[in-house]
Amino acid sequence: MRRRTKILIGLAVIIVIPFLIVAANNLASLFYTRSYKSLDQGASSANYELKRVPLPGFIQSKNGNTNVVDSSSLSIGTASQLPVNYVTYEGNVYLDTVQDVFKVETKSGGPQNEKYRGQSHYITFNKKGKILSDTQTKKDSADLAKNGLLLKDQILPFQPWLNQSKPIYIAHFSKDEFNSHCFNPLRGWGSPTGGSVCYFWSGRGFYNLVYNKEVLKFVAAVSSGAVLFSQDDDFSGAYLLKYSEVPERFRSRVEGAFLISEDKLYMVSRK
Repeated sequence: MRRRTKILIGLAVIIVIPFLIVAANNLASLFYTRSYKSLDQGASSANYELKRVPLPGFIQSKNGNTNVVDSSSLSIGTASQLPVNYVTYEGNVYLDTVQDVFKVETKSGGPQNEKYRGQSHYITFNKKGKILSDTQTKKDSADLAKNGLLLKDQILPFQPWLNQSKPIYIAHFSKDEFNSHCFNPLRGWGSPTGGSVCYFWSGRGFYNLVYNKEVLKFVAAVSSGAVLFSQDDDFSGAYLLKYSEVPERFRSRVEGAFLISEDKLYMVSRK
């Protein structure tokens, strides 16, 4: 009987521990909710504020070139006869280095799958996020790159979302809804591609955005593929975020950082 009792106690502990972990997570979420707001509500620190730039349509991604030669484009023996290709990068916002303003392209449209169609808007706004001009055209004729520096998206393909040394990281993940269907062994049965990645938890990410040593806090929806303890690569939805900053060499004239979430543009600017 004593051995049986120990076994039952052990099983009870194993069953109870996950519930205690989730309960502790929920309590922590209540604490974070006090000081974190949604992106649309904005955020502020001592000297900076994060707020939405009201752009029409869907913001477009652009490609920029670095001064680093792309070695994969070179062929031994014929390299001298080939045009030099440079490593490229993606971004969304241009800094006009002459007029010290920002430029973006958006496309008007309806549903998400129409985001690359419709009429183009070439928009210029200042360092406070005020729209200065909105040129509409059906042709991709506006030259955003003229005097423009494309600000590089700093979010990596495998971003370490829990690494507090990064300019943006998840300070806390709130486990709000458990997706029990992930345990279904027949999930994806009959699908030509099989079962997709299943995320056990749907919830909220409490993000810290660190700019000029000041922290701006916001909340955004995110999911986790971990049952209990999430790691850097467990998050889905976080990768929909994009983040870029004005390089240090221009900040004596114009400051700014940009966050993109769900096709909305948010700007960090000085108060």
